[in-house]
Amino acid sequence: NGTSYYAWTVSGAGEGPGHGMASTLPQDGSFVAWNGFDGSTANTELTLYQDLAIPANSLTTLSWNDRVQWNFTLGATATVERIYEVELLDPTTGNLLETLFTWSTGTQAEAPTGDSGWTLHSADLSAHAGSTVRLMFRETIPESLTGPGQIEFDDIKLDVLPITDVGSVTFDADSYKIGDRVTITVNDGGLIGSGSLTVSVVSI
Repeated sequence: NGTSYYAWTVSGAGEGPGHGMASTLPQDGSFVAWNGFDGSTANTELTLYQDLAIPANSLTTLSWNDRVQWNFTLGATATVERIYEVELLDPTTGNLLETLFTWSTGTQAEAPTGDSGWTLHSADLSAHAGSTVRLMFRETIPESLTGPGQIEFDDIKLDVLPITDVGSVTFDADSYKIGDRVTITVNDGGLIGSGSLTVSVVSI
């Protein structure tokens, strides 16, 4: 919605609007996705999305790199902050499932210029195993022409760890009584899930 100062672009190093902001600089490979993070119309919304099929029986982690820059000194006064969010949506209904990350520039009075620097983020998507979700990068620019900006994204990926083994523990009823404390130790070669758990016998 609205009109971006610089539209979505995929490019290598050395691009960008300038105006005192550093040019694009890929962090993994040769390209980044970026836009101007400013609008020539009020209430501009810029989005980038991809539907993801999260494997069943898996531990899945999303990670991405981003960098946000802005210069509010070169436009109309920015009295409302610009917001950038990363969300998970239901791809069929568009309903919000989860907000993974939220960030804002602050107003011109709070931060007339800024550079977040390249920042690595991660989010656990394991709760959505076995389903398809829509990963949405959403930018909200509430005011028009309040100064140029630039936002870059790189190295967006999913790390999937399959869960292949399901175990069970059987207790000998003749060896325990109600109230006994039992420690169960699980060793899966150092992967997520290793450790010990102490439980109480509540029925036999």
